[in-house]
Amino acid sequence: MLSRRTTRLLLGLVLLLAAATRLANIPGVFVGGRVLIWDEDSAYHWHRASLAAARYPKVHTFDWYTNYPTGARMMWPVGFDLALATVVRLVGLVSGGRIPPLVVGVLFDPVLGVLSVLAIYFLGRELGGRAAGLAGAAIAAVLPILTGYSMVGRIDHHAIEPALAALPLALLLHGVRATSDRGRSRTAAGLGVLLAAEIGVWPGAIAAGVLAAASLAVVALWPPRGCDREALVAFGRRTFGVAALVILPIVLAHPWAAVGSFAYYAPTWLQPLVFAASWLSFALAGSSLRRRPASRGALAAALLLVPLVVAVTGVALSPGLRHTAASVLGYLDRGDVQISQVFESYPLLNFGLGTAVQQYGVMAVAFPVLLVALGVCGWLATPGGQLGARIALLWFVVTAGMALGQLRLGSQFAPLWCALWGAAWAYAVRRVEQRAGHHGTVRLAAVLVGLAIMVPTLRLHHLTDRPPQGDLVRSHDALVWLRDHAASPGDVNQPEVRPRFAVMSRWEWGNWLITVAHQANIANPFAQAEVHLRGVRAAAAFFLATDPAGAVHQLEQLGARYVLVTPVFYEIEDVARQLGSRAPRLVVAHSGASLQPTPAFYATMNSRLLVFDGLEVRLEGKTLPPLRRLRLDFESAAEGTEPGWEGSFCKVFEVVPGARIEGTGTPGERADLWLYLVTNRGRHLTYHDRSTAGASGGFEFTVPAAMAGEDGAVRALGPYRIVAGSREAEVAVAESDVAERRTVGIGPEAWRAAAVSPASR
Repeated sequence: MLSRRTTRLLLGLVLLLAAATRLANIPGVFVGGRVLIWDEDSAYHWHRASLAAARYPKVHTFDWYTNYPTGARMMWPVGFDLALATVVRLVGLVSGGRIPPLVVGVLFDPVLGVLSVLAIYFLGRELGGRAAGLAGAAIAAVLPILTGYSMVGRIDHHAIEPALAALPLALLLHGVRATSDRGRSRTAAGLGVLLAAEIGVWPGAIAAGVLAAASLAVVALWPPRGCDREALVAFGRRTFGVAALVILPIVLAHPWAAVGSFAYYAPTWLQPLVFAASWLSFALAGSSLRRRPASRGALAAALLLVPLVVAVTGVALSPGLRHTAASVLGYLDRGDVQISQVFESYPLLNFGLGTAVQQYGVMAVAFPVLLVALGVCGWLATPGGQLGARIALLWFVVTAGMALGQLRLGSQFAPLWCALWGAAWAYAVRRVEQRAGHHGTVRLAAVLVGLAIMVPTLRLHHLTDRPPQGDLVRSHDALVWLRDHAASPGDVNQPEVRPRFAVMSRWEWGNWLITVAHQANIANPFAQAEVHLRGVRAAAAFFLATDPAGAVHQLEQLGARYVLVTPVFYEIEDVARQLGSRAPRLVVAHSGASLQPTPAFYATMNSRLLVFDGLEVRLEGKTLPPLRRLRLDFESAAEGTEPGWEGSFCKVFEVVPGARIEGTGTPGERADLWLYLVTNRGRHLTYHDRSTAGASGGFEFTVPAAMAGEDGAVRALGPYRIVAGSREAEVAVAESDVAERRTVGIGPEAWRAAAVSPASR
């Protein structure tokens, strides 16, 4: 048996290994004197935490800058961001402000990742002793499913989720096997506090509460020989009684409680209901056991039927609970069309067994062996071992199903996976030592075998300079232009104050718009809640629209002043799903699985803006006029592609009222208008439109661009040129004319003989 001193030394080395794997991408985060945040969720977490640090301890739970024009209640609990804000303030105080807050932010997740490895050590120790804990922690230190969520540069609650899964199970195993009533009672109270507190960090932690209640109910109904059934029921009653009380202030601190929500994706009344129903179940079970003779049927009714009756009654009486039930099923089935675009939401085996091996190590192929071994231990081990194995078996099966259903839910399965393999390794070493002796040699051989098994995984953790999310890198200059040169909607650091307008983009850019561009968004990555999905659907409807007038009207209704447009073809099916049956047919299957765009794809607003710059275009023999209310302001330096096109990855357009140019000619006479433009990249464009004189001889144009323009943006190279019949005129349009929809007339003195004959136009 390992001594405490040796255990601490080895555990310290394992934690250093965990830190090293999570810091492997330092060169990709600290670049050229800048600190780069990894992804869009991390960006908003940092925005929220840095605001909380400045306004400590206030963490905003409503933001007008997200889901404009209604704003939205935040789905994320305050716990993670408040903890980060606290650390930022403490580090600033201790360092005298010498350490930049963002450096603290990007290192916070690696620290949480190391703490999660420590939590897995405690879980492994409960399952098989100190050696099992060390082995499980060593696996967790390098396992990609765990390291990926806690790499340097990420600022996200996912980093602490493994600890939120491991600690409740470790406490539960410790408590049910405690030898004294006092120790069992204290552990139950601690577990109740932990289960409630976790909801303040991640609402998905309700899974740990449900599993704790279910596993206690199962072992109380079918306890191993010699186990005290009444003690198990009392443990459950105390645990969930404490949890039901502690959860109340956490729920009341969030805005969803005020509207009576029972949603699963935020701290709502759902979590207190689950804890209260669990407490009631164990309380009634305790009453049935105190009767003599105790009735097994009454016990089963209390433990199994009471939660079922509460659930069915709640769903029958509460529309909120019905909606939650449907939403949960949709989420697990990736029915949420936004979730369906996220790689992490795909089933683990969707891309083959190789994905499972990469995420969980080569041990993934031995999954059935571990499952069978755990089941055998549940019935053949010592009574204490049987109790722990039966509880672990239920957690293992349920969390494995979660991980198989969605890759991201592996954070709930991986801690037990690591701990069980650690326990299996420790057990095998003990057995060999008992037979062969030579403890030192056996342990060295075991370590070498373990390293050999983990070599493919260890090779993944070399020093890299992988940049943050590619979409951010390719659109960063456009986001900076929106921040520094576009009109300001207000102060993003005052989320309680409604901004004046927003930017229309697809949801992937929503958080970047707030954190980098300092603009309000209409669609964002939060998903799940209906208020957030409204913006996602609105963005899909705009970018796939083929009616420019209707699309511009939609922008005006939503209060959008700018549009940020990016390539969409390779995500077109997922984006179209957001519209359901209203989606136009934009792609066709070609050559097996390959997709090709239909002509309608190039008529969508996304293509009209990105591919054709909002200019006049001829499609399928028809000339489509320019987008007269949308003007190109900026295009990114990075390149992007759509089928048959290559150009700037990201373009920014402005929604303008447009100036009116009016002139007179002969009734029925055609008039043409030209404006020559140059983009910030030096690309030359020609804006062309046409009109026909009415019965009175008058014609008019609505134009989006003005003569004035600044360096670094799209600007005109001269005035508008209008040709009507054999005459031509030049017209200067000011920015105020465009912004206020003023009319600019062409007087008789402005006309002169046209240099180009009408026949050549």
